[in-house]
Amino acid sequence: LYGDDPEQGFIRGRVFAHPELRFRFEVPAGFRMFNSARSIIAFSPKGVRIIFDRARKPSDGPVKFYLTRVWARNLDLQEVEAIRINGLEAATGVTRIDTNKGRRDVRLVAIRMNLQTIYRFLLLTPPADTAKMSLPLRRTTYSFRTLNESEARALKPLRLRIVRVRPGDTVRTLAERMPFGEFRRERFEVLNGLAHNQPVVAGRRVKLVSE
Repeated sequence: LYGDDPEQGFIRGRVFAHPELRFRFEVPAGFRMFNSARSIIAFSPKGVRIIFDRARKPSDGPVKFYLTRVWARNLDLQEVEAIRINGLEAATGVTRIDTNKGRRDVRLVAIRMNLQTIYRFLLLTPPADTAKMSLPLRRTTYSFRTLNESEARALKPLRLRIVRVRPGDTVRTLAERMPFGEFRRERFEVLNGLAHNQPVVAGRRVKLVSE
């Protein structure tokens, strides 16, 4: 296996998908995603941050109650409203906080998957970029949806394969066979201990990442 633990879901470009918990969402262009056991974090170069996780203690009542009385009980939450996201009960609200990197506008989005499960988006933007990022971040929250059985079954972890270099193969052509949206060449060189621009040799074996 290569990369994410299958039990923690998969990052594929801008999409995070979890085959066991059966959901997926997509972050805006230009964001980098990182997966951990407790949350998914996505960053933009301009300081916008998306934090996605699961509520530790979801309440049994309406999601709006969980949002205001549990998750944001210590925040001055404004513009609170109940919404639906791809058929799922949800609620959202905004506030502003001070962080060690300056003031940030915050949008909280809570989505109920079932009676025991609430997923959460925490969206942080520098105030100067809030209006501009409103639509891309809204698209992210509304991209959250459940996966059906066939979609979940089709998600496979990445694996390392050993292949023999054929005549005509180059670092570029081999790297392009790997399922990454960026830095394919750099990943290939690191995987195979190659210096930058060092060519591959026909007949030698190299490592590739594949689905």
